[in-house]
Formats: sequence, C-alpha cells, structure tokens
Amino acid sequence: MLSRIAKYMKSFFKREWVLDDYPVSVTQQENSDGDLSVHDWVARVEGWKIVGTGATEADARLDLLSHFEAYKSKNPLPRPGARVPISFAAATELDRHGDFAYEFIEATVGVRPLFLSDESSLSDFDGIVPMQEVHAKILEKFGVDSTDLETESLWKLLDKVVDARASGDEQG
Repeated sequence: MLSRIAKYMKSFFKREWVLDDYPVSVTQQENSDGDLSVHDWVARVEGWKIVGTGATEADARLDLLSHFEAYKSKNPLPRPGARVPISFAAATELDRHGDFAYEFIEATVGVRPLFLSDESSLSDFDGIVPMQEVHAKILEKFGVDSTDLETESLWKLLDKVVDARASGDEQG
C-alpha cells in the first residue's frame, strides 16, 4: 500500500510514465495440481488489472512489460498508484448474434466462454485446441473458410457464417 501511495505522489513530478513508475508486485503461484499450462510467476501493477506471467520472475516482468506497452500504444495511461476500474469492451456487433456466438465457440473450440465482446476473435482461443482443428470444424459444420478471419473480430466471422447459411437456405 505504501508503495502505491509513494508512486502516486511521485507521478505528479513527471509528464510521461513508464512501467517502473508503477507499483508492481510479483508473486509465485502454487501449482499444486501439476497443470503445466499455468505459469509459476505473476507480475501485476497494483490497483490495475494488468498482469504478466512467466516460468520465472524475470519472464513474468517481461510479459507484464509487453502488456503494458501494448496498452500504452492504444490508450492513455492511468496515473501510477491510482486504482483503475475494470472496463469491458462493447459487444454491440456481437450482440446481433445473441446466443449463437457462444454456441459457435462451444461447437468449434469446445469451451463455452464466460464473456465475449466486439474485440473477441478466434485467436483468443488459440492454445485450447490447435487453430487448424478449429478452422477444419468451422469449414465442416458451417461451410466457411475462417483462416483469413482468425485475428479479426469474431462478429465478422459470425456474419460470414450467417450469410453462408442464408445463401444455402436460398439454394436448398
């Protein structure tokens, strides 16, 4: 807590902030179930929901730095030491597809996501199932080649699936 207050006070003497200006805590996670997909170390900016993970403390800090820089490239930085509320991306475009968006991911990836937004993409699920398998399932079940849309917003892929279904209904 003192670190956060100190970083907050120091931030008034600078105009541009770097990760070192923020209060960072690094902890080692207990990996009791032997799940190798869970990294041993977590680095986080206190008061802000930005984290990095890694096999070592240094790896976690590097991962945190990459997430920090990615955030910084697209958003204004919050003041060091301040609490940053969680904000969710809009889901306006995805909402047009209703439950189909969740059913689609469940049918193609094998998991039912808790939250999807307009910024969600197939690549968010990379590592759960190899993307080649996901693309093959989409082609088989929905008749759509999704390889060029892997990193695009999920709603664009769903629009393509809905269009393909509509054109299939018209032909049949």
